[in-house]
Amino acid sequence: MKSGNFWISLKNALAGIGYCFKNERNFKIHLCMAVLALGMAFFAGVNQTELLFIILAIFFVIVSEIFNTAVESWCNMVSMEYNKYTKIAKDCAAAAVLVSAINAAVIGAIIFLPKLISKI
Repeated sequence: MKSGNFWISLKNALAGIGYCFKNERNFKIHLCMAVLALGMAFFAGVNQTELLFIILAIFFVIVSEIFNTAVESWCNMVSMEYNKYTKIAKDCAAAAVLVSAINAAVIGAIIFLPKLISKI
């Protein structure tokens, strides 16, 4: 079903974000961590480049989590029975979230640790 209307497409995309927010615990955790990271960035006085890396890392994690939800939902729609290929798809989608979260943690450490150490 292809919609030729931008506003309908936007409404559908926002519904997807809403679904993740309402139903996915890890999505909410990632959003809380994003707010925490942005708060730390504000108080630490990061420069524009550092803020850009923080924002990119945040969006990378959020997008990964949304794709993970899409893959899991698709797999569940196809079959609720155990299937090794379904397991592989779900595990790989979860791995993408893990890798993006590790990436965000490394970026956070590179930016925030020197600022924290200099305050000690």
